[in-house]
Amino acid sequence: RRLRRAGSAMSVDAFRSRQLVWAASAAAVAVVLGIALRSIQPTPVVAEAALVILAGVAAFVGRGYLRQRAAAARIARMTKELPTVLEFLTLSLSAGEGILDAIRRVTRISHGELAAELSTVTSDVSTGLPRADALSRLSSALQLPPLTRAIEQITGALERGTPLADVLRAQAQDARDD
Repeated sequence: RRLRRAGSAMSVDAFRSRQLVWAASAAAVAVVLGIALRSIQPTPVVAEAALVILAGVAAFVGRGYLRQRAAAARIARMTKELPTVLEFLTLSLSAGEGILDAIRRVTRISHGELAAELSTVTSDVSTGLPRADALSRLSSALQLPPLTRAIEQITGALERGTPLADVLRAQAQDARDD
């Protein structure tokens, strides 16, 4: 989930492999430092082993922490973009476009993180997935509360036949207030 939220195309296996490489590299550097330190001053083997283990664990955990920070930063950028994207969708809907055409327009014109994520919705719909399912899939993948609320309102409006532009305008205002 963190990889998806960070916008990484890397698989979980590839990420874990990269974490192990970081850990092994840090452990190797710690071994070299231990050997260099031993040539300067005798140190206990237990201290050298602890240094190697600590370096490996720190690198493994550090790589995960960096991925988590990248995900949090990307989610923050998407949260900032959400009101603008919702307002643009509202304008497109008010001009007479359907929701899917409005999403396509946003993904063509915008260059933000959220627009890139919305392009997955148009791709999913193009491959035969229903609009509501494609939107719900995006919502569950990102787990961004304001986006989730907006998508729930959009899918509810689509099911009930409620004017979508009014719903999106209200959601944009709510996102701005948040």
